[in-house]
Amino acid sequence: FSPTEERNYSSAVTLAANSRQQSVTLQGNGQGLNIEIISAELNCQASSINANVAVTDANGEATLGLGDGNVTVFLNGSEVNLLSGIQTITDRQTLAVGILLDWSQSLADYQPSLIDATTIFIESLGFSENGQIDRAAVFKFGRSLDRPFRDGFVDVDDDGKQILIGHLYEDINVDNRASGIWNSMIEVADKVEIQPLNSKSIILLSDGRNNNGDVTLDNLIASLASRGIGVFTIGFGDLDPGPLQRLSEETGGLFYADASAQTLSQAFERISSALTNQYVLAIENSSPGSTNELRISFTNDAGRAGDDTVTIASCP
Repeated sequence: FSPTEERNYSSAVTLAANSRQQSVTLQGNGQGLNIEIISAELNCQASSINANVAVTDANGEATLGLGDGNVTVFLNGSEVNLLSGIQTITDRQTLAVGILLDWSQSLADYQPSLIDATTIFIESLGFSENGQIDRAAVFKFGRSLDRPFRDGFVDVDDDGKQILIGHLYEDINVDNRASGIWNSMIEVADKVEIQPLNSKSIILLSDGRNNNGDVTLDNLIASLASRGIGVFTIGFGDLDPGPLQRLSEETGGLFYADASAQTLSQAFERISSALTNQYVLAIENSSPGSTNELRISFTNDAGRAGDDTVTIASCP
């Protein structure tokens, strides 16, 4: 049993003997560190990879104070060196965050809880550095994205927070009897991409059941990954977790399943921690001409460990 996340696991083993078989349910609890590679950028001229990594514990709290001796990096299964000492950002970076809410009819019962949890998250924003401040927007969708909010990014100062919270209470002006998740995501990504900040993310709250639009999940993931936009997904309702989990894992975000009114705020707290507390690694790229599997593993002083893996494209 080698858990890669801090959560409960359940699976089954089927034991077969001649014509009889017995299925045994197994459960376990992952207690290691949760490692998320938020971004990994290739520097072809320097033959290096620059990665931002979030490390959280079982309670979703940022794990700070880790150093060079706590991290191991692998490219294609072989250990490689750091080019410089590990850095901690972070206290914080300024963020551009698009908050995308599934307002389809099937999730109407969750709307009050979504408003409450999202309000708390918005209140946590507002970091300012070097003349820049967090920017955010609230988007809602049914069959398509609600048009009034498409250009809704604002600086998250006191006035901006009130604007964003006000958007949470607005009714959408589109058909809510269907759910166009992937098309809506592309439109929000276009708005996130042009924000003048380096850390860009989308937070999606949905059941993962896309039933409208011409954008495929594969195309969506490719588009987001190429633009360096990480997606954090919170799944709830009659959940189809597979697409949401894949969307987060392949863009460097986090996935939370089966959120309830009680756990929505906790999911937002973990996302906030991942976005605002990160380690920066400069990694030796021993084969820049090849596509590389990058795996980063952290172990804290108590021996708890975790890792995450992403694919790095080759240099031309």
